[in-house]
Amino acid sequence: MSGADAPGAAGALRDLLERYDRDNRLAIDTVYAQFSPTLDDFYHEALTVVFPEPAVAGGPAAEVRPEITLTRTVPGQEPKSVRGAGAPFPLARAAALAAAALGRDGLRLRPRQVGRGQRVALLVEPEGTDVASVLP
Repeated sequence: MSGADAPGAAGALRDLLERYDRDNRLAIDTVYAQFSPTLDDFYHEALTVVFPEPAVAGGPAAEVRPEITLTRTVPGQEPKSVRGAGAPFPLARAAALAAAALGRDGLRLRPRQVGRGQRVALLVEPEGTDVASVLP
């Protein structure tokens, strides 16, 4: 894509990330459904979304699928965890769109969980810049 195509690529990348967020939230909901509802008023839940290593664009995988782990801790009881596969992340497509949008070939990109929430960001390696924050 040429520089004139950058806005189109940026929009397509934003759409891809938004669509992935919806798809992965459905996968996360499936993991949550493995837990029985609790009547306890106080419990702590920790969500972890881990992409396989190396989940960097330019590698052999066109898609990478994270593992989702949800750990629930009720006071006075042992923590319990449930796991499941996340939605496949279209890493090769995201990398192509990011390169076109930013006008930078050879980008190394890595999907990562943001904080301990459900959101996944696409980071430029090695500096760790969130691609969405630098799109035109």
